[in-house]
Amino acid sequence: MIELTPPAVFREARPERLTVSGFTCPECHGNGWFWSEDSGGDWEKKDCPVCGGTKEVTAEVVIRWRGKCCGNAPTNKTNENNV
Repeated sequence: MIELTPPAVFREARPERLTVSGFTCPECHGNGWFWSEDSGGDWEKKDCPVCGGTKEVTAEVVIRWRGKCCGNAPTNKTNENNV
């Protein structure tokens, strides 16, 4: 759960970032690699293109405060990611 509190000085508010790491990579299922056939027909391990071999992915949540004072009137619409 994320608790949100508007900034004290709204006109100078900068985007807030929350980073959470340690999620298992959904592409390689936490292996960090895939078997891949090279041009000679031999099999080799290739790093996962999503996690780069780290086995994990990171989530980053960005909060941008908007208000009438800044020319950014709030709306009831959700963004294209339905967040």
